[in-house]
Amino acid sequence: MSVLFGSADVRQPLDWAMIGLAALVLAVACVLGMFALSVGFITTSAYEIEWQWISFICGLICAGCVAYLLLEYSGPKAERVVLFAIAAGGIFGYLAVSNGFPAAMTAIYGKPGTAVFVMEELGWGSKRCSGTVVAKSERYSEMRICIDYFGDRRPRVGGRIEVRGKVSDWGITRESYRAL
Repeated sequence: MSVLFGSADVRQPLDWAMIGLAALVLAVACVLGMFALSVGFITTSAYEIEWQWISFICGLICAGCVAYLLLEYSGPKAERVVLFAIAAGGIFGYLAVSNGFPAAMTAIYGKPGTAVFVMEELGWGSKRCSGTVVAKSERYSEMRICIDYFGDRRPRVGGRIEVRGKVSDWGITRESYRAL
């Protein structure tokens, strides 16, 4: 069914173009969103403040793309699956701009460097982690990491943590850690 033209029989070329565009936007957002989830990336505080609204708007656009594609799909639809798909599209759209794009640009164009964080607190762990370190820096947003990554020399509250990785104006990729 054509949502744009209201025809139940035939889709026009514009319908196919819009379906292709919505699918392309969602594919890019999913790839960048998955990259954001898989790479350890910490944004700079300046980037985080500047791009909050744009990330939110991109999330809404991706959720709208999912809704459009679901409207164009003529098969059976379960309400919960539709709501989940729209929410997932919005989340991936938000992550693509908030962390995915800057992480990809930093991985491509970043230069090797370090950043120093101060450990603020040690939180509860999970099944795979004995404790979670919460560290802050003036330049970067808050970092949360499993304390098991530090090996034998673990940081203490108030101690400093050095993070090595690729650095750019957008942030730093977390490649290795060291308690100072």
